[in-house]
Amino acid sequence: MKDRNPPRHSNSALAFIKKIPGSIYGLVIITLLFSFFSPYFFSVSNFVNIIKQSSIITIIAICSFLAILIHGTDLSIGAIAGFVGVITANGIVAGLPPVLAAGIGMVCGMLFGAFNGILIAFTTVAPFIITLGTMGMGEGLSLVLSGGSTVRIQDSGFRILGDGLFLGFPISTFVAIGIYAVMSVFLYKRPFGTYLYAIGGSEETSIASGINVRSIKTRVYVLNGLFASIAGIILASRLGSANPSQGIGLELDGIAAAVLGGTSLSGGKGRVWGVFFGAVTMSILRNGLNMVGLPMALQVIVVGLILIAILSFDTLREIS
Repeated sequence: MKDRNPPRHSNSALAFIKKIPGSIYGLVIITLLFSFFSPYFFSVSNFVNIIKQSSIITIIAICSFLAILIHGTDLSIGAIAGFVGVITANGIVAGLPPVLAAGIGMVCGMLFGAFNGILIAFTTVAPFIITLGTMGMGEGLSLVLSGGSTVRIQDSGFRILGDGLFLGFPISTFVAIGIYAVMSVFLYKRPFGTYLYAIGGSEETSIASGINVRSIKTRVYVLNGLFASIAGIILASRLGSANPSQGIGLELDGIAAAVLGGTSLSGGKGRVWGVFFGAVTMSILRNGLNMVGLPMALQVIVVGLILIAILSFDTLREIS
């Protein structure tokens, strides 16, 4: 008689496969496709360009991840990035040292995040509505501070952050990886991470167990303000300029990257390095579509279809 019980190692293999986010499979497939359609896709210059692009998206993605993890959302991170970029650029143009100008920008970004966090923690208004409102505030303030035009940055020292290399890799990449490494420690080695997952799983249970939910929520949005500020500064450094529209759309890329990386929109589930690979997948996808010369209108459609395909694949694996 045949043994009806499947071998244990096959179950283990299946469990391991299910743990791998769809973004990994999508990353492999997308890379192979673009390397076939464009002979320049695997060039060193394009590889460096992808890394530069992904450093910004990966930082923005971790903001979306943290908000979604506690069953919230943050639509203001793109506006904060653009706002801080304008503040930093104005400071440098006014004669401030780049480090001081960037520092002032980060403080302003954290204050924006604290404003979000306090409203979300101490009111019953949905995070979607609050951060949508502050997104408009950030974009409006950027328009006022820039006079509606692009602020050019001539300081060569400031440009090093976005364009400089260290050991052959962009400096901004080391900044992004450093942020992920630090957050990995806080999420998986410190009580702060346990609280985030608990709040995302059940806010009522977290309150009953003694977790200061309001404080944790506020801290999450302050962190988002800080990380979005860093992304905005890197973007301004890379482009050598800042304008009010610079951060528009980054929040959507961040949400897509977080979800692609296995983060559950219902909260309480997700891994930080899965988000990292989701962000890299988004960067490669956009870079490859540009290289094959696809019009922007069609790019939006293709990106949407690919995201749906990868997320559907993830869902089917979960229920199988």
